[in-house]
Amino acid sequence: MSGKCRCDCITNQKKVKALKPDGFRLSQGGILYGVFELLRRQQTGPAVGEDVSNPPYDLRMLNHWDNLNGFIECGYAGQSIFWQKDSAFVVTGNDKALWQAYARANASVGINGSVLNNVNALPMILTADYLARVRTIAGVFRPYGIKTYLSVNFSSPKINGAANFRSTGYSRNTMVEKKQNKFMRKFRTLVVF
Repeated sequence: MSGKCRCDCITNQKKVKALKPDGFRLSQGGILYGVFELLRRQQTGPAVGEDVSNPPYDLRMLNHWDNLNGFIECGYAGQSIFWQKDSAFVVTGNDKALWQAYARANASVGINGSVLNNVNALPMILTADYLARVRTIAGVFRPYGIKTYLSVNFSSPKINGAANFRSTGYSRNTMVEKKQNKFMRKFRTLVVF
């Protein structure tokens, strides 16, 4: 996204000839981050002007250390909002409301990615039941511009059994980025949704 305006609610007239002095152009990302920036400025006092805002980093991610049993690594932050020990695959209205509040809070400060699990990932994260839950979480996050990531153990397909992995509807090629991608190699994280 370097070189592109993330918030293009206000556009330079010279670039868009049809735009009048009080005109504007809307885009999904521009609206989301622009509204949060406008609200932040109204609350904190800086003047609202014809600014162009580009975040310094394209990827602004939170990496959760949530285990699939509902506990968080080292236990410093209480229980996971993504995983539950009991009824792990049941998604309630309360779950969705909590995920939506989390997504809205993150988008308000420019976070655009979230890793849902511990880096010491269990292979079962790539089973159909867990991926269905991840798909639901991603669906709640998507309107807020947040991409969903998982940390994976790359031997998971082998441990889970190749047939079981194929039954999820995902192929290894669609899930795992190419080795040249330094970010993926360094953090052992992959984009799921």
